[in-house]
Amino acid sequence: MQKKNKNSKTYKHILITALASLIALSAAAASVMTGCGENDDENQTGTSIVQGTSVVTKIVEVTDSSDDSDNGDDSGSSADGSNSSGSGSDNDSSDSSNGGSGSGSDSSGSNSGSGSASSSGSSSSSSKSGSTSSSDDDTESALTSSEIKENNSNNSNKGNESKVCTVGGKKYYVGDYVVCTYTLKSPEVLINYQGYVTYDSDYLKIDSVVFSETAKVGSMRNTKNTGKIKFLGSNISEGYDYTSGGTFFTVTYQVLKSGSSTPTFNWEVAQGFTSGKDYVTNGKASSGLTISATYS
Repeated sequence: MQKKNKNSKTYKHILITALASLIALSAAAASVMTGCGENDDENQTGTSIVQGTSVVTKIVEVTDSSDDSDNGDDSGSSADGSNSSGSGSDNDSSDSSNGGSGSGSDSSGSNSGSGSASSSGSSSSSSKSGSTSSSDDDTESALTSSEIKENNSNNSNKGNESKVCTVGGKKYYVGDYVVCTYTLKSPEVLINYQGYVTYDSDYLKIDSVVFSETAKVGSMRNTKNTGKIKFLGSNISEGYDYTSGGTFFTVTYQVLKSGSSTPTFNWEVAQGFTSGKDYVTNGKASSGLTISATYS
């Protein structure tokens, strides 16, 4: 009987131990599961928003011809600017060119951005071809012929021979305005032109440089270098038709002191629209290209 009780106690002890082990194992498993859940909550993040980058490209037409060299290398250059994230705009201005534009584009990210840029300045354009005439100074605003006549007739130096300056073979007085008109004739329509006019800045001062309507499209001029007027033009759509002759451009000077001084015209390039022939040889017009100056 004692042996049976003993066996019963042993069985109960084993059963309790097994139950305790099972409970401990369950608790441990629950703890591990709970820990996993907590870690998942900590590591879980909401919807991630990646901000995209917007790149803005800006093109600005610029005249850069203020060097002292005689090669007439006036050229436009482009500048790039960038704007990041979202939408925006960038405005820039120039004293010599017109018609800058820009566009925005996405380079990365799930959110898009856009931008725009514009450039504007004092210039004139021809609607006939869409090309632009521009300069890097304000010499487009010339005096009218009536204003010049009035000034010269009312000049206090008029009649004083000690204040006479001879320009282009004509007599002017110190303070007078001198108008020089260049007339061009070419064997065929020209696709481009380039050159410069030199003058003695001790005797003459630039008042204005004005292109004719025929030469204006795609033209540029620079008078920043004292004693020199640099000019060029290119019109690949229609060219410059001077086959019947006509006014090229007009320069207005003011006389500074007595003496004698006559500006000099110098060619660098003048090419035929169809033939591609260069009508300039050693800085002079050739093969039927002519240029003449008239002073008034």
